[in-house]
Amino acid sequence: EKRRFNGSEDAFHTHINDKFKGRRVMTSYESGPDNNRSRSLYCIDRVAFDETPETKFVDSSGNETSIAEYLLKMYGVECQPRQTLVVS
Repeated sequence: EKRRFNGSEDAFHTHINDKFKGRRVMTSYESGPDNNRSRSLYCIDRVAFDETPETKFVDSSGNETSIAEYLLKMYGVECQPRQTLVVS
């Protein structure tokens, strides 16, 4: 999409957020000893161009952790270092 967009990077981010806000995405993954399939439906609030999986935050226990560390610990999901994040 960016290759066809004529404008600033900020304008591109606004364009993408306008295009995807409110759309729904379904996640599907297998987990547990029986590889049970789990699906969840999420509504996109925004694409977080200003954050990466290495962005730090304070979790509910008061510990500073990165988004990548949190997703790996809580869900077994591995992120790519420069992966774009979708906020729901």
